Amino acid sequence: MKRVIINADDFGLCDAVNRGIVKGYREGILTSATIMANMAGFDQAVELAKENPGLGVGLHLNLLRGEPISQQGKVSTLLRNGSFLDSAGSFLIRLLSGGISEGEVETELRGQIEKALNAGLKITHFDSEKHLHSFPPIFKVALKLAVEYRIGAIRRIAEPIYPQLRGRKAVFWNPQFYKTILLDGLHVYMAGRIDRSGIRYADCFYGVLYSGGMNSEKYDTIFEKIQEGVTEIMCHPGYLASAGEISRGANYYINRFREIDLNGLLDQSLKIKAEKLGIQFINYGDIN
Repeated sequence: MKRVIINADDFGLCDAVNRGIVKGYREGILTSATIMANMAGFDQAVELAKENPGLGVGLHLNLLRGEPISQQGKVSTLLRNGSFLDSAGSFLIRLLSGGISEGEVETELRGQIEKALNAGLKITHFDSEKHLHSFPPIFKVALKLAVEYRIGAIRRIAEPIYPQLRGRKAVFWNPQFYKTILLDGLHVYMAGRIDRSGIRYADCFYGVLYSGGMNSEKYDTIFEKIQEGVTEIMCHPGYLASAGEISRGANYYINRFREIDLNGLLDQSLKIKAEKLGIQFINYGDIN
């Protein structure tokens, strides 16, 4: 059976993103979203999730955007001027140089998990902002907490990049190409650890290579490649954020592409295509 999870990252970032995600679920092919517990739109996202119980909701572990849930003094190695670093590059430099405390990572992620659970959410799975859980020190903490809190699944990036390269020489100029190779390699390390933990993951993943451009043509191409098992497709739908929302942390590169991603989800021909190909849309709660 071909089962597909279409997951929107950044639920809870702001109103513009929340509205786009719910529209993608109600009117399109979106089945899942991962919520950011420390961002301004969290409370609104919780209410929307409760109004739409068929939407699977995971937790988008966040060590990059906004301010921490934890007291600043307890997570100081994760911060600059009271906020997260807002840059994956800056975070990784600090992490690889030994400047990030593993204990502080656990403190902050535990706080985000408990805030989501206390809000009444049933967390279907974990993924993370900028895929930071792909890096072994963060992955170690995320997997430990998934087991402890009985979170059923975690995102594993296994994007079949090479079959997509035929006739696509331009992809080599795309930074996402090299990012995909890096993440695929890191997740080879993850697979055995996840298996031993009993946590589930999708057999295949798409979305890093096409990040910022998940239009209906991309879905059409991916659907043709779907194999038996469970596949996750990542997207970033939403509407253009207002100036006020941008000032609260919505201002990063993916925002200018969110409406492209939303329109892709809303193309009704994709439902027909999926049915013809024997694709069943599910969320992570269905595989736990």
